[in-house]
Amino acid sequence: MAKISDEIRRWCDNAYSGRKIRTTKDLYAIADLIDSEMVELPKDADGEPIHVGDKVYLDNGRMACVTEIDIKRECEAIDCWDGSKHVEYHPSGITRNRPDSLECIANDLDEIVDTADSADDTCEMLANFAYRIRRLADKEGK
Repeated sequence: MAKISDEIRRWCDNAYSGRKIRTTKDLYAIADLIDSEMVELPKDADGEPIHVGDKVYLDNGRMACVTEIDIKRECEAIDCWDGSKHVEYHPSGITRNRPDSLECIANDLDEIVDTADSADDTCEMLANFAYRIRRLADKEGK
C-alpha cells in the first residue's frame, strides 16, 4: 500500500509535468484515502489531543512523558514514563494542568526547603508543614 504522502507527491509530479491532467476529483480521492487511513488522536481530560512526547500530569499528580498511544476499538491506552516506571492510563486520567492535592502542596514545600541557601528555622517549619500535610493526607486516604 502506498503512503498517502507518496500519493500527494505523485499528484504534484503529474500536475506540474503536464503528463496527466489533475482535477479536484483526484484531490477528493486523496482526501478519502486520508480519512480511511488516519485516526483521531485521543484527548486528555481537558479535551486536548495527546501526542507521543507530550509532558503531562497523571491523575496521581505525577508528571510523566507520553511514550506510546495504543488505539483499539474497545478503548484507548496511553503509555507514560513517570520517571521511575511505565504506567498505562486512560486519556481522561491525563492533563496538561498540574492537579492540586495535599501531596503536591507537601512536595512544593519540600522543594522550597531543598532549594534554600541554608537551613534555618523557616526551612524547618516548612519541612514540618510538609510532614504534617502528608500525615493528614494518609489519614484521610488521599
